[in-house]
Amino acid sequence: MQSVWILMDTHRTGSGHKAKGVACGEDLLGFYTTHLDEDEPKCTVLKTLANILAWEGAGFKSGELDKAIEFYNRVRLHKPGDLDLLSRNADAIWLRSRENKDPTGLPEAIAMFGAALDKTNIPSLKADIANNIGAIYVDKASFNNQNLEDFKQAHKYYCDATDLYSDKDEKAACKRYADEIDTVIKKLEERTRGEGDRRRSNKLAGQHRPSLSRNSRALIVPSETQTSSPGFCRPIPSKEYHDQSTLRSGQTSPTKPTSTPLLVQIGNSAEHREENDRTHE
Repeated sequence: MQSVWILMDTHRTGSGHKAKGVACGEDLLGFYTTHLDEDEPKCTVLKTLANILAWEGAGFKSGELDKAIEFYNRVRLHKPGDLDLLSRNADAIWLRSRENKDPTGLPEAIAMFGAALDKTNIPSLKADIANNIGAIYVDKASFNNQNLEDFKQAHKYYCDATDLYSDKDEKAACKRYADEIDTVIKKLEERTRGEGDRRRSNKLAGQHRPSLSRNSRALIVPSETQTSSPGFCRPIPSKEYHDQSTLRSGQTSPTKPTSTPLLVQIGNSAEHREENDRTHE
């Protein structure tokens, strides 16, 4: 089991051996049935098996991420200060949200990454974590009808990551995402002000205007050609950090900018509204 995880974590290979690693881990858990979770050998098996189950490079079978999260939670009861464990647990919850297209777990993932952020003073690690939180907020905003406050939080964390990164490429990537999200925020605020002005105008005129069409309400959607949020970080091997105890950051630098835009504009929202208003007058 350990050799399979080393292939995955260190060499980014080993997807063909995932089933063997999982079977071996389950056998070991059976061997340690009478042991407490806090016993180090069993604790190691639980965490390693969870890592294998949650490794994105091999895809997921039904229930694998649920098992990984269960095992991470069991280990965290006895190792609450393990930053690598916090990060991987949050990452698994985030992945499950994407796989199931269900935002329910996103606040929990954000809280876990936030706890990890508070526990470290290492700038590069803080930058990776802030980058991840920003990306989760973009997902959360998309699930939540393009929620303005979620985009504002995403912008904040991408700005934090920009300030913390020392590598110029990573810094430039995060700045680009922050700038694009800032543009989205301004458009959403403009739309909100415009809708408020029209409601007040209609009330004064004693008119009732039908609600906007779906297309005119939709300001932005994630690009269909982009498979992940900006700065979507996956665990990769990294040097040993020392912060209260030795840990693995388990994070990589943010996704570098590509030709695909972060967010795709759907038409011109102002024009959509004007056309819709004319239709109902």
